[in-house]
Amino acid sequence: MDSLVIDHSGSYIPKVAQDVCSCAAVIYCKITQQYSPCTWLEKTSRATAENYRAEILGSILAQLLVEAAAGTKHASKCIRVRFGCDNKDVVSHGNHPH
Repeated sequence: MDSLVIDHSGSYIPKVAQDVCSCAAVIYCKITQQYSPCTWLEKTSRATAENYRAEILGSILAQLLVEAAAGTKHASKCIRVRFGCDNKDVVSHGNHPH
């Protein structure tokens, strides 16, 4: 069916706030054309320009939204869920901590 689209991302902009990172997730149904956006932000003393924490939080947020919407009662009926993300920086830089 492929009617559900889920996307998420994270952001850290030190010019705006050096101690805050944020993330967002959107769930969109192609059949009903309804969507559900959600955002989180985290205040931390450890934020740096190399901090990809927000992107990881975005992926957790998206998965929690799907789990909450499906519930354990209906989760087994789900055939396939596809997530889109831009966590390339987490993967490419995560192996090089310095």
